[in-house]
Amino acid sequence: MSYSNLIRSGRTFHHTQSDHSSFAQEFNVKVIITLRDASIEDEAREYAREKIDQLEHYFERITSVEVILSIATNHKNRKRAEFVIHANRGVILVASAESEEVKAAIDRAHAEVKRELLRHKERLTDHHKARKQSEKRKAGTS
Repeated sequence: MSYSNLIRSGRTFHHTQSDHSSFAQEFNVKVIITLRDASIEDEAREYAREKIDQLEHYFERITSVEVILSIATNHKNRKRAEFVIHANRGVILVASAESEEVKAAIDRAHAEVKRELLRHKERLTDHHKARKQSEKRKAGTS
């Protein structure tokens, strides 16, 4: 939903364009944390920022991270967290989770995106290993 649609629907919309975490400053990563409901506390933003800082350990080629915290559309008492990660070469990884507590939703979405990052990193390293092994085989047979 676009910003103008949110305003027309009367929903509370809070948007932080650029949070300056240590991860963002060190690796020149664009970080956006969006709170789409006034009932979500600012401490949830800090907690999300801490989780973003942990992502550098799993994959170092991240170009931007967006975290969207909102109320689930199907249940008013459930919170939703969504991580959208842009990595080099156009790779986009998305993970979302819902829970009664916003921190639990952040934890679940973080765990899911962490698995996706590790899987992506493994694919890249396996691809390079396979290429090197095939080059060795070609060199050995010549």
